[in-house]
Amino acid sequence: MHIFVVPSKDTTIYNDEPTQNTGKDEILEIIKKPITAASRSLSPSETAYVSASILSRALIQFDLSYISRSIAAGTITAPRFYLNMHVCRVDGQEESSTLYIYPIQTGSSWVQGIGKRWDGVIREEGASWTASDGEVPTYWALSGSNFIDTGSLTATASLWPNQNNFTDSEIYTYELADLRADVSNIVNRWFSGSENNGFLIKRSVSEEEDVKDYGIIQFYSSDTHTVYGPTLEVAWDDSAFATGTLVASNIDDMFIYTKNLKAQYNNREKARIKVGTRELFPSKSYADSNPYLHQKYLPTSSYYSVIDSFTAETIVPFDTGSTKISCDSNGNFFNIWMNGFQPERFYKLRVKVVSGSSENIFDIPTNFKVVR
Repeated sequence: MHIFVVPSKDTTIYNDEPTQNTGKDEILEIIKKPITAASRSLSPSETAYVSASILSRALIQFDLSYISRSIAAGTITAPRFYLNMHVCRVDGQEESSTLYIYPIQTGSSWVQGIGKRWDGVIREEGASWTASDGEVPTYWALSGSNFIDTGSLTATASLWPNQNNFTDSEIYTYELADLRADVSNIVNRWFSGSENNGFLIKRSVSEEEDVKDYGIIQFYSSDTHTVYGPTLEVAWDDSAFATGTLVASNIDDMFIYTKNLKAQYNNREKARIKVGTRELFPSKSYADSNPYLHQKYLPTSSYYSVIDSFTAETIVPFDTGSTKISCDSNGNFFNIWMNGFQPERFYKLRVKVVSGSSENIFDIPTNFKVVR
């Protein structure tokens, strides 16, 4: 099972404009560019905060109260958490680089603000490089935000432009333009009693302090007018498998379809999608029953995926720990909570069946729409 939480707030903070808030920008960006006389002329007030480079870091926070209640109620069990961000633009990027994701310290709440980077007017009401809220003002203990730099609470995501697919180690590419980092250790710490003040995303200390140009990586923010805003993905295994008197299907001769997929779902629905399977080419016989109605069950290693019909983007990926297809005496099924999908969009399903060394993927041709 997968659901997605959208940010409650996000912003980028910059060391070259240390009091500027950019809480309403449509992008979040990670910048590391050396300052030269030709590229940047520093004012006297800026020299106290700027070393030899223009740096930026991103702050992002999610309201997890609903997830916390669902875990306490047993509705969500043993979840994993993934931070998903979509790349808008990459400029001057080295062949490979790593971004670091940290929890922001207890007692360091921050305000998103309403500023923009290129407004022409620097707004100081909200988080900036020097302050968690410039209106009060409330300053960070250290410029660039207060964050916890502990190995077990640090998540990483690496950009490798010579690869063209996802791996389990959170690798993303120029082509896919996605970041997916496992932040379970951080989120579980919040559920254990620590204060949730969100994540800080930045480059390593060594890269921020050296003299190299690492360019710009821009991600869509929660204020984007696209469908590519950041999310926190919650994934857990809700599957159960009991076949009763059903007969196993033959992976080499099967047709897969959905029995009860509706044309549209309300975004508050919790749907159970029933999956049917039968022989693609049933043998001729003199039985008085229709061979196309003989139900069989899929192998235990069968999984579902959800695709955006328009962009072809994978919303819910095949995953052995959270998208397993269940089975009971009536056949196969899986559950979807529609509140994890953007409303007023169309989606389609895929099914992957693994049996030994054989793996087949089936597209379900029927689209469904999620509405408000």
